[in-house]
Amino acid sequence: DRLNHWADCLERTYKGHACNDLILTAFADVLNRYHIPIEYPLLLMEGVKMDLVKDRYANFDEVYDYSYKVASVVGLMTSEVFGYSDESAIPHAIDLGIAMQLTNILRDVGEDLERNRIYLPQDELAAFGLTEQNIFDKQITPQFVDFMKFQIDRARSYYESADKGISMLNKDSQLPVYLARYNYSRILDKIEENDYNVFDQRAYLNSTEKLFILPKVLYELKTAS
Repeated sequence: DRLNHWADCLERTYKGHACNDLILTAFADVLNRYHIPIEYPLLLMEGVKMDLVKDRYANFDEVYDYSYKVASVVGLMTSEVFGYSDESAIPHAIDLGIAMQLTNILRDVGEDLERNRIYLPQDELAAFGLTEQNIFDKQITPQFVDFMKFQIDRARSYYESADKGISMLNKDSQLPVYLARYNYSRILDKIEENDYNVFDQRAYLNSTEKLFILPKVLYELKTAS
């Protein structure tokens, strides 16, 4: 009911009507300056609502749909604020959202199990000889390692696609997006360094590690300009 009420207020905001909500008041100001179709925030709401009713994903198509709604549409909305030089940047913004959400899923396997949630594609688990019980038993078998390598490679392929779009953003917007991309993708490196133990070890970067990438990103931006 609260989500439906929020959606009603959002629609009124898009029509130019005031809503007694500080966030939507601020968002109304954003809408006056940038073109953000209402379909995007509504899709985001649809995606997060999925967690209320869905805790298993049969295949990657379902994972992709979820990732698009909870992550890619965020990239689509922020791209309108960042600004871009070419419409072909949009598919790459979508891919960055997919990459980051896939990274979230791989990083949070253990935490999600505590909520009885498995975002890993069930058909791919089966293809690698894994069962749901293997996941709940937190078994880091050779089959699980191979499964994780496959998932990580796919996530990295989406990051590589995203790189093509970041360079199409307005110059003053590229740095924060590059930083987010590089620091998030390095979580995959951490998973590998943790020997694919996503059950008891949370892959993360400390503040020093996050800042360490800054010179490299600045150099890449300089050479690309």
